[in-house]
Amino acid sequence: MSGATDTSTKVANRALMAIGETTYLGDLDTDGSTTAKTIQRVYQDCVDSVLQAYDWNFNAVRAKIAKSSTNPAFDFAYQYPLPGDCLRVREVYDTGLGYAAQTGYYREAHDQRERWQVETIVDNDSPTRVLVTDMDSPVNIVYSRRINSLGFWSPLAIDALVYR
Repeated sequence: MSGATDTSTKVANRALMAIGETTYLGDLDTDGSTTAKTIQRVYQDCVDSVLQAYDWNFNAVRAKIAKSSTNPAFDFAYQYPLPGDCLRVREVYDTGLGYAAQTGYYREAHDQRERWQVETIVDNDSPTRVLVTDMDSPVNIVYSRRINSLGFWSPLAIDALVYR
């Protein structure tokens, strides 16, 4: 029931069907009903939630990111601004090591992988998501990106959105 022809209206109507509604929307973007307005308010949050929840193949992106001119206040040596469409960093690769670094603060003695984590910096009321680490530039990442066009989504991801 899902595929390249799926639209936000079809997803909304499938969600309504799943909860037993018998009245459906003609067009989610232009419908002025209370139901449509409610769905419009939560739709993008649901899309982002589904895209972050699982390592879907269709929204995986590889990128090389450069460090910021500003360093973290303490603990880590560098920070790297994340791409604007990044919902979740999946893996970080130190170009010198050639394998994925571990996330978190603790490093076991036998594991020499570099540590990293994602933080949000607020400067002049403008939030910026950054990756902080001790790895020097450039850093390679694999991340989950925001994809609003449902034509790129897998049928299982669309099902997850319907039930979200």
